[in-house]
Amino acid sequence: MSTFTGNVLKLVTGSVFAQGIGVLVAPIVARLFAPEAFGVAALFASIR
Repeated sequence: MSTFTGNVLKLVTGSVFAQGIGVLVAPIVARLFAPEAFGVAALFASIR
């Protein structure tokens, strides 16, 4: 396997893993916080 292919595979694997963590944690976080808290978090994220 070439160096380029290995590097691309690392990037893709890391992205898939990070997205998977977000998908698995989302239901837990949704039960912990009210919808209003997500709105406030989105507001601060958009300003930053």
